[in-house]
Amino acid sequence: MKEPGHLAWLIPAAVGIIVGLSAFTLVGAGGGERAEPNTPGGPSWRRDPAPAELRDKATTETHPAVEQARRDLAADRSQPRFTGDLGGFSIVGSEPLNNYSCGASRSSERNRPIGSELDPGDRLRNVESVRCGTSVYGVSGEGRAPSGASATVLRNYYQGEVPRIPIEAPRDRLKTLTIAGKRAVLELPPQQLFGECRLFVIERASAAAAPGIIWEISGSLSCDDAVALAEALLGGSS
Repeated sequence: MKEPGHLAWLIPAAVGIIVGLSAFTLVGAGGGERAEPNTPGGPSWRRDPAPAELRDKATTETHPAVEQARRDLAADRSQPRFTGDLGGFSIVGSEPLNNYSCGASRSSERNRPIGSELDPGDRLRNVESVRCGTSVYGVSGEGRAPSGASATVLRNYYQGEVPRIPIEAPRDRLKTLTIAGKRAVLELPPQQLFGECRLFVIERASAAAAPGIIWEISGSLSCDDAVALAEALLGGSS
């Protein structure tokens, strides 16, 4: 799933086309942001728009790979979005959601939640803790796949029988799998010009005695890298 080296020069130019064409990255947020699945208003992943000169170049130059990506995006937009149960997850599209009830004020701090079971330790960099009152119920940070690819990583509590996941995609772009013995769902990109996968993994199922724990991995990385990073993260889970 990695990009061929001879097409590497196309990626910046293609971003201009694909940013303008695709709406699949918008999940309950405007302006090109993807909201965190478990904490409304919490940390989010943003793809920076391509510089104006690259967007202009992309509209005047064509290449078979770019044209194919445009066709793939158009075909993807014509398909209905999937919602419903899938492999132990509830896919809810762009529906506003909250997987963790909080009766107190929500806040975030740029630090590791030392003493919390959600503390990722040294597995993530630039960690931000999300709190309900004084209790931590989510963390976000930067993760690195074994290949060196960077990703935004969230590790959050969820309540309820299954986690509710904000994915807007047709069924054929959703793949269920098992990672380190844990249930997972992978959102494949709608085009193959550059990587942009999104992966959710249930680390611990929700129970009456304790909330569940779910990881989300997203960013401009291949599906292989997303899975490899999840394997590395779960290998260090408590």
